[in-house]
Amino acid sequence: MNNEREHRPVSPQQGQSSSLPFSPVTRNGINYFWGIPYASARRFSYPELAPLENLPMGFTADTPAPGCPQPTGLAGPDIGQPVSFSEDCLKLSVMTPAHAEGTKLPVMVFFHGGSYLTGGGDAPAYDPHKLVEEQNLVVVTVTYRLGLLGFLGGTATRPANLGLLDALTALRWVKGNIERFGGDPECVTAWGQSAGGDLVARLLATPEVAEENLIHRAIIQSAPLDLGYGKQKLAKHLLAATEHLDRRAPAQVWAHQGGRYFFANPLRFGWSGFLPLGCQFGAYPLPAEEEEPVQLAQLAARVPLLVGNMPREAAGLTPEFPTALGKFLFAWGEPLTRWLTERIYTRASRNFADKYRRAGGQATVYSLETGSGWHYRRSTHSSDLSLLFDNPAWEGSALRAGAGPSTRTQQGRALRAVWASLARTGSVPAQYADAARISLA
Repeated sequence: MNNEREHRPVSPQQGQSSSLPFSPVTRNGINYFWGIPYASARRFSYPELAPLENLPMGFTADTPAPGCPQPTGLAGPDIGQPVSFSEDCLKLSVMTPAHAEGTKLPVMVFFHGGSYLTGGGDAPAYDPHKLVEEQNLVVVTVTYRLGLLGFLGGTATRPANLGLLDALTALRWVKGNIERFGGDPECVTAWGQSAGGDLVARLLATPEVAEENLIHRAIIQSAPLDLGYGKQKLAKHLLAATEHLDRRAPAQVWAHQGGRYFFANPLRFGWSGFLPLGCQFGAYPLPAEEEEPVQLAQLAARVPLLVGNMPREAAGLTPEFPTALGKFLFAWGEPLTRWLTERIYTRASRNFADKYRRAGGQATVYSLETGSGWHYRRSTHSSDLSLLFDNPAWEGSALRAGAGPSTRTQQGRALRAVWASLARTGSVPAQYADAARISLA
């Protein structure tokens, strides 16, 4: 493991001020503090923590964070696309109940998915107002560097794991500042979906997370965790293939080049070629792969874990098909869909849960069904997000397939209660599992 811990920034002291230097935007009983810088970084440089007190005079928390420059339209419905893009994207947003019940509320820190290439924490689809309102907690959405700018490196001038270090810095910011927003810095849930779930798993294996007590619960949702291993040859190949790029080229050039490696020759590099970019073991701040269980043991006993996926994940990673073909596609493609889901997602959830238990932790594995009927998008990748983040951005999305408004309302409320229960108490109540049709093992 590379020893580069001298780059670690210092967390601000908790509770250093009771007031905030800006006001929220209040809508539907929720306070939105949008686009707060948690760090700054030059291209291919480590993030530096941004103290709340160092915000520029007149800063207003009324603009959602831009996403990191990224390719668009790679595959399937891109519900997580932000509305703007900028290389200056190391920002987070904090959502709190306008009329909170009590103080020091549980905090859920959300890391978006997108194959480490696309997405943004403040994409309209990720508005968590129902989760915040119903469950009386604080939600933080994090935007971090993506693609070649954040998740490919291995040289002195292009360090690895910059996006992971962004996420680590965001957690330090939360620990030092969230009490001023009404959150409890000692009750923080790291929560991620898809690549964001993979990112949470790697955070759990980061030494600083254990040493600084940055995470107290974890939710890993629909993450292809096994694709993150055995990537050394692939990373070396991609690094060499992109060395010719001008380091000063516009960020969108780097984003476009990252999109070229959305699938990096799985026949040559194995299953990891389906997730070519990502966190790199053995490069700061991650241990080597074989040391991961030892590092997990440093926090597993005190960080309950919820990990799982949908039974038809693979059907959500293909282009849209005409609705009329739904029944035909269901019958023709179902065996392949189930097999790919088992190979990429379900097996990975079980493997990580078993590893976490062996490290001394409590791990609950879930399988979530959504919708009903013959629609090809039923119970697919990201369809659970339409329940957790039930907001107008999801209207018309095929990811809400097979469930009417009343069913979605029931499932969404129950699922949000399950996630919030884990965040609040570290456990999942069985009575909510049945209502949301979640099976827990």
